[in-house]
Amino acid sequence: MLPTFHDEFEREIATYERRALEHLAPMPLSAATLLRDHQFVRIIGLANVWQGSESAHFIQHALDLAISAHSYGDYLTFVLTGSPEGVELYLALSEVKSTQKLLQGIYPGVTLQERSIHALDGVLAPRFTHMGLISGIPSARGYANSQLPKEQEAFFHLERLVRGMRDATWVYVVQAYPRSHDEVRADRSTLLDKIAQYAPLVRQQIQRSTQSSRTRTTRENESRSEMLGGEILNPHAEYTFGLLERELERLEATLALGRWQVAVAFGTTEERHTRRLGSFLTGLLSGPESRPDPIRAHFCRAGAAGDPTTFQTYLSSDELSLLISPPREEVPGYSITDLVRFDVDFQPLAGETLTLGAIQWDTLPSTQGYQIKREDLSRHGAVFGVTGSGKTTTLLGLLYHLWKSPPSTPFLVIEPAKTEYRALLGQPKAGGSSGPIPELRVYTLGNDTVAPFRLNPFEFDLDDSPGQAPLLSHIDFLKSVFNAAFILYAPMPYVLEIALHEIYEDNGWNLATGHNVRLSPEEWEQRDRYPIFPTLSDLYHKVEVVTRRLGYEARIEQDVIAGLKARLSALRLGAKGLMLDTPRG
Repeated sequence: MLPTFHDEFEREIATYERRALEHLAPMPLSAATLLRDHQFVRIIGLANVWQGSESAHFIQHALDLAISAHSYGDYLTFVLTGSPEGVELYLALSEVKSTQKLLQGIYPGVTLQERSIHALDGVLAPRFTHMGLISGIPSARGYANSQLPKEQEAFFHLERLVRGMRDATWVYVVQAYPRSHDEVRADRSTLLDKIAQYAPLVRQQIQRSTQSSRTRTTRENESRSEMLGGEILNPHAEYTFGLLERELERLEATLALGRWQVAVAFGTTEERHTRRLGSFLTGLLSGPESRPDPIRAHFCRAGAAGDPTTFQTYLSSDELSLLISPPREEVPGYSITDLVRFDVDFQPLAGETLTLGAIQWDTLPSTQGYQIKREDLSRHGAVFGVTGSGKTTTLLGLLYHLWKSPPSTPFLVIEPAKTEYRALLGQPKAGGSSGPIPELRVYTLGNDTVAPFRLNPFEFDLDDSPGQAPLLSHIDFLKSVFNAAFILYAPMPYVLEIALHEIYEDNGWNLATGHNVRLSPEEWEQRDRYPIFPTLSDLYHKVEVVTRRLGYEARIEQDVIAGLKARLSALRLGAKGLMLDTPRG
């Protein structure tokens, strides 16, 4: 009989399938053993980078994280924990800054807690009251009639875990340590020797030949030969050989992507929840590629002799990525937001510019500022945004830079309701104010007890040279203002226009030249001392004079005078009168 090496094959199969773990219980682990001395970064939420592009396979991000983290040569610890109040997700690598930058690079739009967590083991210790360990090779699997792309349909296991454990207080920890490529090459060499040893035993060739001859006295000779051949297949050797080839494939993958020694732990505050959590993990992580080492859940037991390191598994980075792919569904404590990408390539502007702020690059500020030209601020513009998005803050910053950046540019803010722009002035202090623009002047219309505000609508800017005043243009502006402020019926607009021209003439203005004939060139230099502009009272009295001179019939005359005076009187009463009916503003 040919040798079968049956016992040797069985031992080899049992080794690769790790059958010994089925009858072994691990001793309990503490939270400190897994989490102490690690600085964690909390992931508050993700941006939905997987929407809008079928080629954006979400699992690829977790694979990129595992491959990148392997080069750090230090522990990677992934913690997902939940309670009826919500879910928290943490990650730790060699140091906090590296963890943050790696996450921000791999998951665009990720939201991270600013402060790192140094004592997570103390916070989560009660959740390790009843715990267990997971061993084996995780695998992705597809589902019948799935509408998702094959590359995406199998990677939602942590979402289902969160949904299934929402009524419990639980924790799921993956801790991985990178192994060197030299170690992988040594294991591959040993494995190749085994493959060379067992390959000839899978199929054995057998041959048998028979010959016979007979000679008769009549000189007749007869000879006959027969050859039989065949092949004997050894199923044990074939199965063992298949396991070795599968292991060789995994070693080749680890050489390309990186190899990890991985411990997977889980725990809850109640034993019944721990059993459920272990069952969830076993079902969610198992798949057709979970061979030769299938996924097993091992529940820790006091007094057990199983060393926790025995239950660790060597995994490649792509296998590890199945364990650390973050959830893609929003739950309390973990948000999913839309990923919005803006234009980020702006060329510097020529001339005098102001910087509004840093350009956002995947929700993070870049080193490039967004600039606008000073001259553009003389045009109309609008600032849009929902409440709390930063509209007022943006404008406050714009005004600050407008005043502080040379050359200083004066500005006017009309704030009808809130008092947010007073923050530029700040709180009073000895000799001034504490705000960013202590020179700011704040007027409250109608309040004459602090800083009375005076504005003569008939006043306009004057040049140092007489005869250069924009008089007619200002009169046209006044006509537009009155027409917009009041409902005027014919012939009120015509009467008002004549009255506007005449009150300027009454104050010495030449409408054709824009020169005030009452002031000599020497007096023009001190023009602020002279009442050269008309007032609302002047217009109030002038409309009656103009109306009577135009010769309307009595009823129309009375209606026009009464209508215009009533409208103008409203501007001369109370706080409005104190503010607007004044010789100088």
